[in-house]
Amino acid sequence: MVKVRVKYFGRIRELIGVREEEYEVNDASLAELLLKYIPGRHSNVAKE
Repeated sequence: MVKVRVKYFGRIRELIGVREEEYEVNDASLAELLLKYIPGRHSNVAKE
């Protein structure tokens, strides 16, 4: 398991309402993190 810290800037930070988050993922690629984990946690913003 790998811990990944994601920092948000600009409009995305405004929409999500947090500066950074930490994710624990199993061998996830960057693309998988961006397309699966983050939208899964912020489903209300993922559609915008």
